[in-house]
Amino acid sequence: MTYIIENKAGEEAGRWKTNKNPAFPDGATASGVFPDGYVHEGKDGETYTVKEVTKKAKGDGPRHVGNYGPEKVDGVYFEGMVMGEALPPTPDPEPGDDGYDHVQLRQPHMPDLGDQADEFLKYFVNTKMQQSAIEEATTIAALKKAIKPLADLPPGLDDIIGDWLDVKKRFPKE
Repeated sequence: MTYIIENKAGEEAGRWKTNKNPAFPDGATASGVFPDGYVHEGKDGETYTVKEVTKKAKGDGPRHVGNYGPEKVDGVYFEGMVMGEALPPTPDPEPGDDGYDHVQLRQPHMPDLGDQADEFLKYFVNTKMQQSAIEEATTIAALKKAIKPLADLPPGLDDIIGDWLDVKKRFPKE
Protein backbone atom coordinates (compact mmCIF):
# COMPACT_ATOMS: atom_id res chain seq x y z
CA MET A 1 0.00 0.00 0.00
CA THR A 2 1.25 3.47 -0.85
CA TYR A 3 0.73 6.54 1.33
CA ILE A 4 0.98 10.16 0.18
CA ILE A 5 1.93 13.05 2.45
CA GLU A 6 0.24 16.27 1.38
CA ASN A 7 1.12 19.79 2.46
CA LYS A 8 -1.61 22.27 3.44
CA ALA A 9 -1.93 23.38 -0.20
CA GLY A 10 -3.03 19.82 -1.09
CA GLU A 11 0.15 19.07 -3.05
CA GLU A 12 2.19 15.90 -2.69
CA ALA A 13 5.11 16.52 -0.35
CA GLY A 14 6.25 12.91 0.07
CA ARG A 15 5.22 9.29 -0.05
CA TRP A 16 6.07 5.94 1.47
CA LYS A 17 5.12 2.33 0.86
CA THR A 18 4.04 1.28 4.32
CA ASN A 19 1.93 2.90 6.98
CA LYS A 20 4.50 2.29 9.71
CA ASN A 21 7.28 4.67 10.72
CA PRO A 22 6.93 7.38 8.07
CA ALA A 23 9.49 10.12 7.51
CA PHE A 24 7.79 13.48 7.03
CA PRO A 25 9.19 16.17 4.70
CA ASP A 26 10.25 18.33 7.69
CA GLY A 27 12.69 15.58 8.67
CA ALA A 28 10.58 14.29 11.55
CA THR A 29 10.09 10.55 11.85
CA ALA A 30 7.35 8.82 13.71
CA SER A 31 6.60 5.33 14.84
CA GLY A 32 3.32 3.54 14.75
CA VAL A 33 0.51 3.35 12.25
CA PHE A 34 -1.04 6.53 10.87
CA PRO A 35 -4.62 6.40 9.56
CA ASP A 36 -5.88 8.07 6.43
CA GLY A 37 -6.34 11.76 7.25
CA TYR A 38 -3.74 11.86 10.06
CA VAL A 39 -2.38 15.40 10.42
CA HIS A 40 1.26 16.12 11.36
CA GLU A 41 2.29 19.60 12.45
CA GLY A 42 5.79 19.96 11.03
CA LYS A 43 8.75 21.70 12.68
CA ASP A 44 8.94 23.80 9.53
CA GLY A 45 5.49 25.32 10.20
CA GLU A 46 3.83 23.23 7.50
CA THR A 47 0.84 20.99 8.13
CA TYR A 48 1.10 17.54 6.55
CA THR A 49 -1.76 15.13 6.02
CA VAL A 50 -1.38 11.39 5.42
CA LYS A 51 -3.47 10.16 2.47
CA GLU A 52 -3.97 6.47 1.79
CA VAL A 53 -3.79 5.47 -1.89
CA THR A 54 -6.71 3.32 -2.97
CA LYS A 55 -6.15 0.39 -5.32
CA LYS A 56 -8.37 0.52 -8.39
CA ALA A 57 -8.22 -1.14 -11.79
CA LYS A 58 -8.77 0.90 -14.94
CA GLY A 59 -10.46 -0.74 -17.90
CA ASP A 60 -12.72 -3.74 -18.20
CA GLY A 61 -10.59 -6.17 -20.16
CA PRO A 62 -9.12 -9.40 -18.83
CA ARG A 63 -5.50 -8.60 -19.71
CA HIS A 64 -3.06 -6.65 -17.49
CA VAL A 65 -1.34 -4.11 -19.76
CA GLY A 66 0.34 -1.81 -17.23
CA ASN A 67 0.14 0.12 -14.00
CA TYR A 68 -0.79 3.69 -13.16
CA GLY A 69 -0.60 6.14 -10.32
CA PRO A 70 -0.73 7.31 -7.81
CA GLU A 71 -3.02 9.96 -9.25
CA LYS A 72 -5.36 12.32 -7.44
CA VAL A 73 -9.04 12.44 -8.42
CA ASP A 74 -11.38 14.72 -6.44
CA GLY A 75 -9.02 14.74 -3.45
CA VAL A 76 -8.56 10.96 -3.39
CA TYR A 77 -5.42 9.14 -4.56
CA PHE A 78 -5.70 6.05 -6.75
CA GLU A 79 -3.22 3.58 -8.18
CA GLY A 80 -3.52 0.18 -9.74
CA MET A 81 -3.50 -1.89 -12.87
CA VAL A 82 -4.58 -0.92 -16.36
CA MET A 83 -6.67 -3.71 -17.88
CA GLY A 84 -6.92 -4.10 -21.65
CA GLU A 85 -8.90 -6.07 -24.16
CA ALA A 86 -8.18 -9.76 -24.64
CA LEU A 87 -5.80 -10.70 -27.41
CA PRO A 88 -7.38 -12.39 -30.41
CA PRO A 89 -7.03 -16.17 -30.39
CA THR A 90 -4.01 -17.62 -32.14
CA PRO A 91 -5.09 -19.06 -35.49
CA ASP A 92 -4.83 -22.81 -35.94
CA PRO A 93 -1.77 -23.98 -37.88
CA GLU A 94 -2.43 -25.14 -41.42
CA PRO A 95 -0.91 -27.85 -43.57
CA GLY A 96 2.40 -26.61 -44.94
CA ASP A 97 3.27 -24.53 -41.84
CA ASP A 98 6.62 -25.30 -40.20
CA GLY A 99 6.23 -28.12 -37.69
CA TYR A 100 2.64 -28.88 -38.71
CA ASP A 101 1.77 -32.28 -37.26
CA HIS A 102 -1.89 -33.19 -37.60
CA VAL A 103 -1.56 -36.07 -35.13
CA GLN A 104 -0.24 -33.83 -32.33
CA LEU A 105 -2.76 -31.09 -33.13
CA ARG A 106 -5.72 -33.47 -33.06
CA GLN A 107 -4.75 -35.27 -29.85
CA PRO A 108 -6.00 -32.74 -27.24
CA HIS A 109 -9.28 -32.18 -29.10
CA MET A 110 -10.33 -35.79 -29.69
CA PRO A 111 -13.04 -37.31 -27.52
CA ASP A 112 -11.73 -39.45 -24.66
CA LEU A 113 -10.91 -42.97 -25.83
CA GLY A 114 -12.79 -44.48 -22.88
CA ASP A 115 -15.95 -42.55 -23.82
CA GLN A 116 -15.59 -43.68 -27.43
CA ALA A 117 -15.19 -47.33 -26.43
CA ASP A 118 -18.12 -47.10 -24.01
CA GLU A 119 -20.45 -45.72 -26.70
CA PHE A 120 -19.35 -48.30 -29.28
CA LEU A 121 -19.91 -51.12 -26.77
CA LYS A 122 -23.38 -49.79 -25.98
CA TYR A 123 -24.14 -49.70 -29.69
CA PHE A 124 -22.93 -53.28 -30.24
CA VAL A 125 -24.91 -54.58 -27.24
CA ASN A 126 -28.00 -52.80 -28.59
CA THR A 127 -27.35 -54.31 -32.04
CA LYS A 128 -26.98 -57.81 -30.54
CA MET A 129 -30.27 -57.36 -28.70
CA GLN A 130 -31.97 -56.27 -31.93
CA GLN A 131 -30.58 -59.30 -33.77
CA SER A 132 -32.12 -61.53 -31.09
CA ALA A 133 -35.44 -59.73 -31.56
CA ILE A 134 -35.22 -60.27 -35.34
CA GLU A 135 -34.67 -63.99 -34.85
CA GLU A 136 -37.78 -64.13 -32.70
CA ALA A 137 -39.89 -61.99 -35.03
CA THR A 138 -42.65 -63.92 -36.73
CA THR A 139 -44.55 -61.12 -38.44
CA ILE A 140 -43.55 -58.41 -40.89
CA ALA A 141 -44.60 -55.68 -38.42
CA ALA A 142 -42.45 -57.21 -35.67
CA LEU A 143 -39.55 -57.50 -38.10
CA LYS A 144 -39.80 -53.81 -39.14
CA LYS A 145 -39.93 -52.76 -35.46
CA ALA A 146 -36.85 -54.86 -34.67
CA ILE A 147 -34.78 -53.60 -37.63
CA LYS A 148 -35.45 -49.83 -37.25
CA PRO A 149 -33.12 -49.26 -34.22
CA LEU A 150 -30.19 -50.87 -36.07
CA ALA A 151 -29.91 -47.79 -38.30
CA ASP A 152 -30.07 -45.29 -35.40
CA LEU A 153 -26.85 -44.46 -33.56
CA PRO A 154 -27.17 -43.83 -29.83
CA PRO A 155 -26.98 -40.07 -29.06
CA GLY A 156 -23.64 -40.37 -27.21
CA LEU A 157 -22.00 -42.22 -30.10
CA ASP A 158 -23.45 -39.78 -32.62
CA ASP A 159 -21.93 -36.86 -30.60
CA ILE A 160 -18.52 -38.57 -30.37
CA ILE A 161 -18.46 -39.22 -34.11
CA GLY A 162 -19.44 -35.58 -34.74
CA ASP A 163 -16.63 -34.31 -32.46
CA TRP A 164 -14.17 -36.68 -34.07
CA LEU A 165 -15.09 -35.49 -37.58
CA ASP A 166 -14.87 -31.81 -36.49
CA VAL A 167 -11.31 -32.32 -35.18
CA LYS A 168 -10.25 -34.14 -38.36
CA LYS A 169 -11.66 -31.29 -40.44
CA ARG A 170 -9.93 -28.65 -38.26
CA PHE A 171 -6.52 -30.38 -38.54
CA PRO A 172 -6.42 -32.21 -41.89
CA LYS A 173 -3.62 -34.47 -43.03
CA GLU A 174 -1.10 -32.69 -45.23
